Amino acid sequence: MMDKVGSYDKLSALEDVSYTYIYRSPDGRERVSLEKYLFDGELSWAAYSTRELGPYPDQEGEVVQGFDGTTAWTTLNGELMDGEEDLQRARFSRKTNFYWFAMMQKLADPGLTYEYKGTQEVNGISYEKVEVGFGDGVGDAQDIYLLYINPETGLVDQFLFTVKAFGRTDPLLMRVEYEEVDGILLTVYRKYTPSNWEAEIDEDEAKWTEEISEEVSFTNGLSKGDFALSAED
Repeated sequence: MMDKVGSYDKLSALEDVSYTYIYRSPDGRERVSLEKYLFDGELSWAAYSTRELGPYPDQEGEVVQGFDGTTAWTTLNGELMDGEEDLQRARFSRKTNFYWFAMMQKLADPGLTYEYKGTQEVNGISYEKVEVGFGDGVGDAQDIYLLYINPETGLVDQFLFTVKAFGRTDPLLMRVEYEEVDGILLTVYRKYTPSNWEAEIDEDEAKWTEEISEEVSFTNGLSKGDFALSAED
């Protein structure tokens, strides 16, 4: 699978990325941001153009978030939002958005554990299942991922995951579609819905949240200074 999507080293060789990220709830509300990442240090920045789903959906003005490798921050109309909840929200968003973008490449990160879980047939395909865990101190939360690897393509078509940072230990089912950009396979379309650990859902009743990456552009000449609070503009 790693050979198919391209390693994180191959992704890092492209230096940085910029893209438009659309997050759409089952009822059609959206959060739209211009995302920029520097792979060295996993730095992250975003400017939000649509905030129906936050951050700060009831306040007017420009919201910018960043993570400079150490500190996450948010500004609203240029004013630093420095409450504890503001800081936690910024850190979660910046690190989570980066992770979803590069997840398939980051599945080979140090400190991850892997356990083979056999096969399961889904829609006529006998998927190989691998459970991925995170060692103590690896990442902000030690979530569980159960990958469904398509033996014909070598790609993860879907996976189950938890969101322990928000107290969710029941799984969500994520389905993905790929696009190749500069030799890297990216999950440019993702959608998820509540599930059980057998990935069983009612297809007719499922309420899907969608995540879409558009206009992906690598190697834009970004530097660490672009992710500092003073460089938000």
